[in-house]
Amino acid sequence: AMTTQAVGMGIQTLWSGPWLRDVAGLDRNASANILLAGAFASLVGSFVFGQIGSRLARDGRSPMQALLAGVSVFLVIQLLLVSGWHGSPALIWVLFGVFSTSGGLVFSVVTRDFEPSLSGRVITALNVLIFSFAFACQWGIGAVINFWPSVNSHYDPNGYRAGFALFLALEVIALA
Repeated sequence: AMTTQAVGMGIQTLWSGPWLRDVAGLDRNASANILLAGAFASLVGSFVFGQIGSRLARDGRSPMQALLAGVSVFLVIQLLLVSGWHGSPALIWVLFGVFSTSGGLVFSVVTRDFEPSLSGRVITALNVLIFSFAFACQWGIGAVINFWPSVNSHYDPNGYRAGFALFLALEVIALA
């Protein structure tokens, strides 16, 4: 879940805008509207997955199944991006925004494994890992993209596919 959250954050905050320009061929206005919709979708996803986690906790059940389901859907969304699909950029980035937040359920899972007096430290450690890996994701995707020559200040779509695929593979390994 740390990997999923970091990759979602890394891609959405740095690479989704350039992807919309370079892969989907959208202008600044259309890209900005989709980025806004994706950001709003992240808020909605955080709320929805938070409610799911709270409800499961009230019922005394682990949110692990919901976490695994949400992360699995998020991986499929990324697989669509890696495969080169860009039929509906707005839809893919809204779904990306919603399901990138599913990894947040890990906080409910992890804190159950420690004494309540340690929960603050556990959450802080997890946040440090998430934000550190999000930066690594942003940098790593850029490093991969730079293996392909840019044309007229546009990155090669193959670079995006390769960069996204690298981090998708890390997420699949983490999930396994």
